Amino acid sequence: MDSYGDLFIVKSKKNNQVTLKDLTTKETRKVSQEDLYKGGYMRITDIKEQTGQEVTPEDQEVAEENIADLKKVAEDKEAIDEAKKNATDNSREDLLKQLKDNSENC
Repeated sequence: MDSYGDLFIVKSKKNNQVTLKDLTTKETRKVSQEDLYKGGYMRITDIKEQTGQEVTPEDQEVAEENIADLKKVAEDKEAIDEAKKNATDNSREDLLKQLKDNSENC
């Protein structure tokens, strides 16, 4: 993770160059190993040590439930097709209005 909160996976390491892949945008970038350590990147496993946050059994349970829910959604072809249809049928303004309306319900 970098200092902006973006998540990366190390795809390769050759000599002093590390190739990172952004998990959100799927873009890759190369950085020197030195920049990796000094440039605000951190291992996801180090976050607990740096923040002092403990993962409780309840946190773990919620995370597992969220993962299960995401897997169900990913396997629901009908819902995916409907979402694609709605995305192409609506204008950008309509989609942004729906997003705003949904966020107000949270």
